[in-house]
Amino acid sequence: MESWLGRAWKGHPLSLFETARVLHAARELLLQEPNVVELKPPIVIVGDIHGQFFDLLQMFDKVGRPPEQQFLFLGDFVDRGSYSVETITLLLLLKVIYPDKVTLLRGNHESRQPTRTYGFYQECLTKYNALAEFEPVPEEFNPVHCVPTSPNAKETVGSAVWSSFMSVFDCLPIAALVGTRVLAVHGGLSPSLLTIDSIRAIHRFRDVPEEGPMADLLWSDPQNDNGWSKNSRGVGWVFGPDVIRKFLATNNLSFVVRSHQMVMEGIQEVADGRLLTVWSAPNYTGRLVNLATVLKLSELYEGEVIYFDNAPAYVHLQHQMEVQQLQQEARSAASVHAAICSPNSVEKLSEGALNAEGHAEQGLDAEQGSGSEAESHGGSDINPSALSTPSTTASTATTVVSSLALPGSVADKYFDFE
Repeated sequence: MESWLGRAWKGHPLSLFETARVLHAARELLLQEPNVVELKPPIVIVGDIHGQFFDLLQMFDKVGRPPEQQFLFLGDFVDRGSYSVETITLLLLLKVIYPDKVTLLRGNHESRQPTRTYGFYQECLTKYNALAEFEPVPEEFNPVHCVPTSPNAKETVGSAVWSSFMSVFDCLPIAALVGTRVLAVHGGLSPSLLTIDSIRAIHRFRDVPEEGPMADLLWSDPQNDNGWSKNSRGVGWVFGPDVIRKFLATNNLSFVVRSHQMVMEGIQEVADGRLLTVWSAPNYTGRLVNLATVLKLSELYEGEVIYFDNAPAYVHLQHQMEVQQLQQEARSAASVHAAICSPNSVEKLSEGALNAEGHAEQGLDAEQGSGSEAESHGGSDINPSALSTPSTTASTATTVVSSLALPGSVADKYFDFE
């Protein structure tokens, strides 16, 4: 999979077979992780990304890439932005290749209803249905086996891939403990979860419920007023500084770090720095002018706030041109492959081989008949091993089919069945 990572860094699409393998490997890995992943600093903590792939690359350029740095991502990798597929593909690949250097927590958008509403589902339909036009479709993405996404939905390869992503999201851990002093979650606290052990006891392998402790961790928000109140989002709670201090004291923690809310400054403190909101999507949705940050914690829990800029506009245009070129190459390769492998083409190649065989036999008879004349001129210039025979002709025909079916680097990109 390391060879696929180079393409993922560029935002170039993986094939359907490669995507299926990445999703399977990621799910198997995440199934083994606990609800609360225990990590050791130093570590870089990253907030919401929301499909802003090229801004994510800006962040990596600023702070370094795995495995040089250890990363904790707080969720909401998809939706809103235009490159959710590229974003989650890269992050899952990094998780699979560097499992001890990359930790992915679940956000409220790593679930079915938000992704159907805010873009990821439609992006899967657009991008993976396009791939299915010129690629073989693995059994995992066969729409026949897809659980209906809605009562009247017509399932496609794209919706099958989306369903596979949802199965991976259902396995994401829901919290992390950095050292012994920092709790990391996507959203916030819950009145039902007073200890770290109570988080460990949650059954997480499912879609995000509409209410309850798991929903609270992914949906709740801090506020400046003390106590608990219902969240205006309709899910989760809002909680005050007194709640934060009590939770930290009960669990012998120093502070909570979370994301979930866009903050214009890129980072925001509540309860005198006992809770930090880290936001990592600059110029969110392309309409706001907010800053973006990550939080780098040292081994001594000293926090460094690192700001990074959004990617320049020309990067998006350049990427679109590259992907269009790759798709055109892939379509051409698929057309040649289909033409060569069609029954009519195979029949024509067979006829050509037989004709070549007949001509070769005639040529051999002619040469044998004029052997004495050739000898009288000092010997024949014809190498007998170069004469076409049935075996060499068949080999030549096979080589033609092979070279036409797999046109160079295009085949490496789109017909890799490792």
